[in-house]
Amino acid sequence: MKKLTVLMLSVLYFVSIDVCAQMADGSTVPDFTGTDINGNSHTLYADYLDQGIPVVIDVSATWCGPCWSYHETHALKDLYNTYGPDASNEIAVLFVEGDGNTTQADLEGTGSSTSGDWITGTPYPIIDDASIASTLQIAYYPTVYGICPDGKIYEFGTKTATQLVGLFESKCNFTSAGTSDNAGISDNLNKVCISGESVTPSIEIKNFGTNNLTSATLELLEGDNSVETKDWSGNLSSLANETVEFSTINDVTSNTTYSVKIVTANGNTDSYTVGNEANIAVEIAPMETENTIKITIVTDNYPGETKWDLKDDNGNILKSFGPYQQGTGFGGSGGPDAMQTFEYFVAIPEGIKCYELNVYDSFGDGMRISNIQSGYSISGHNVASGTDVINQLVKPNFGTSVKEIFALNSDGNSLSLSEQSKSDFTIFPNPTNDNAKLIFTNIMDSEKAELSIVNVLGEIVFEDDIDITKGNNEIPLDLIHLKSGLYTVNILSSSFNQSKNIIKID
Repeated sequence: MKKLTVLMLSVLYFVSIDVCAQMADGSTVPDFTGTDINGNSHTLYADYLDQGIPVVIDVSATWCGPCWSYHETHALKDLYNTYGPDASNEIAVLFVEGDGNTTQADLEGTGSSTSGDWITGTPYPIIDDASIASTLQIAYYPTVYGICPDGKIYEFGTKTATQLVGLFESKCNFTSAGTSDNAGISDNLNKVCISGESVTPSIEIKNFGTNNLTSATLELLEGDNSVETKDWSGNLSSLANETVEFSTINDVTSNTTYSVKIVTANGNTDSYTVGNEANIAVEIAPMETENTIKITIVTDNYPGETKWDLKDDNGNILKSFGPYQQGTGFGGSGGPDAMQTFEYFVAIPEGIKCYELNVYDSFGDGMRISNIQSGYSISGHNVASGTDVINQLVKPNFGTSVKEIFALNSDGNSLSLSEQSKSDFTIFPNPTNDNAKLIFTNIMDSEKAELSIVNVLGEIVFEDDIDITKGNNEIPLDLIHLKSGLYTVNILSSSFNQSKNIIKID
């Protein structure tokens, strides 16, 4: 585990590393040469500064959550797409991975020390070279420098594209022209809940030009065959975006990928290659056949950032939880905590239904922990056998929120949703000292359940079998053997599964 010091500045965290100090604003930057992950060489002075092109350098580490949060704002992508070599060629953007211990797999988002996929969708060069971070005297991640053509370096910080341009204009006596009529589009995914339904394919259009974007022509293609030409109109200011919908496609029975091309922007041919082509993937959501949905949540080190809800096709919330309680954990008061696993079971009425699971992260960096597989999953659960279908953790690096759409064709042999939603248990008192009560309400059938108590390190500190009776009942909970702190009480039976946090005090 890396030894890190976390400092809070404004609304972002910066991760400190063991270097004396950053380069002073206005000092002259030393030259360097780096090779990006595509094998292209970049020499600071010869390729950029000597050509009159100022440079933004983002020095980050793949495992750094704050770095990932800034990456996900797409500020540098916006800057590159508006002022980079495929646009007006006025400003260069370089990303430097500054930790020599990370790997290509970490950049790809598949390694053990990563917050996500840093490569996909990134148009500017990525240089994996810790020596450049040393040359630039990086003291914390992320560090975002602006370098003027005269070689003077300034720490710009994690700013928007517009703010970065403004800093260049004030620090470098630089005037940018940008591109006038320049539209861009990005890939999108449209899901069909059940085979045979219709879908309205859509894509996001963004204005990378300096003029307001008031019109654009887009062409939708399936393979080499044109499906539709769409004339869009609106009024988008620079870097603003909007969703463009094509005509509805009926009777979708298979996964299909469509391509989209921008033909014109503001009535003119869009001669800038940035974002002129993208794909729309139309996928049929997975179909479950069990009559109970199992939702698994494995929190990251900041459970207080995570919450979720399950909705039916009418938008009704069937079950929700969170944010989870922030405890003392191994990081001191307020976190970070150890990861915790929670399982929830929701019984489904008979018939084919569409559902969506929404998972939210208030900080905006998903639920990823380096070296640990956290995240969420949706499974069909067979109550009789206790087996699950599609039970793997997925997509922990979703940013602020993620939506999973799925269909379920159940046989109706379980409790109805309305019946199960009434069943619950609480702990009283909470916080408590040595003795508490488990209070169960609206239990549908008497049954034996498994009781477990888990500490903040994920260790089971107590297990027992308990008898839950139909209706309302109370069961004593003896905590005299536990130290003070935060615990999770799990109750599991064939038809009841819930978890509650409890605080033990002296």
